[in-house]
Amino acid sequence: MLRKSWIACYCALIALSMVACAAGEEPTAPSVAVYWNGIDAGTGSNNDPPATCGSPGAELNSSGVGGQARLAQECAYDFKVTCQPSTLTWGQTTHCEFDKGSSGVVQLLGWEFRGANNQFVEHPFGVMWSGPMLESGNVVAKVLAGSGNQVRYTVPVALTVRPRAGGMSWAGSIGGRMGQPGELDHCFRAWSTLEAGLVAGQSCASGSTALMSALFTPATYLGDSRWVTTSQPIAFGPNKGLAVVVASSATMQLRAQVRKLFRSDGDTISDPIGSLAEQACGSIASRNIYSVNNTCVPNAQFSAFVSAVWQHEGYHLSVAMQEAASPLGDLHAGLFALPPLEIGTLRIAAEQVFDFAHGHVSLIAKGTHTSHAQPATFSFIWHNGSAWVNLPLSTF
Repeated sequence: MLRKSWIACYCALIALSMVACAAGEEPTAPSVAVYWNGIDAGTGSNNDPPATCGSPGAELNSSGVGGQARLAQECAYDFKVTCQPSTLTWGQTTHCEFDKGSSGVVQLLGWEFRGANNQFVEHPFGVMWSGPMLESGNVVAKVLAGSGNQVRYTVPVALTVRPRAGGMSWAGSIGGRMGQPGELDHCFRAWSTLEAGLVAGQSCASGSTALMSALFTPATYLGDSRWVTTSQPIAFGPNKGLAVVVASSATMQLRAQVRKLFRSDGDTISDPIGSLAEQACGSIASRNIYSVNNTCVPNAQFSAFVSAVWQHEGYHLSVAMQEAASPLGDLHAGLFALPPLEIGTLRIAAEQVFDFAHGHVSLIAKGTHTSHAQPATFSFIWHNGSAWVNLPLSTF
């Protein structure tokens, strides 16, 4: 998308092993409620507090479905789920395994990963689930135990992945400078907008007027996935499909410029000036604002005006550079901080980071209009697009 936020200045208008001993949709071992078919093993009711495995002296009344014998049977299952290692460095592989134990009829229904940003379900036929890990979370085994009145167990194993080492920053590669004659001239809007100077990005400087609003390069990420490079998605295991940003070609290369109208290389204007200036200029038929105020009718206020515009745009540029290197404006640092995500979601998140960083840099840099220096007024001969005038111009 295009970001209409270039900086223009105006004038004039201015892992643990677990023994499952309880039943239910998603109980956790070892001290959890015992259910099967949705009925509390202790009372036969869905509303009363359930009996639990591991509670000393727990008794189930005779109204319970299966009673004490059923509770003892469910708590006797010795299946377990392990993941080794359970604390991992970034990208290290974990090996999770389901052991059905020695008692009862036990079946592994499938595996699930539950992280802060991702959830992934897999229904393998094997009893092992292994793969490289990028995100902390729980590996969950879905287990069906018993015959007849079967019981579903959910057994989580916590995995901790240490943060990714290293980092990314563009602070040492972004840049900006005052423009050379001819740079950014096509980025100015019509003189009726009274823009005396501006700061624009590399995309505008390279010739695309449609992207004049952008400070960053590329100016738009729509239809262009090359500005950000991701890791290969994890191919298997609990973090299957996850990837991270590993590099970005995005940059910010700014240029500040004064409108050509006020420069020595400004376009010539053949309109008659008036008796005094015409007499001073002699028989020159074509002239520009610079020559009129420096040769025909020398006016120190014209030079002061041009200097003020350069100074103002230079301040915009320096503030933009400062903010682009800050935590909120550093695009590369923001991309590195994104969590592991599925590749499509990761690209969307990267675009949001781009928009946020660009918006922050633009907003703060534009704020110099009100935070830097007081408005100043200059009086010299200039051309308003239809005639030569000698009206004050104010910068802000």
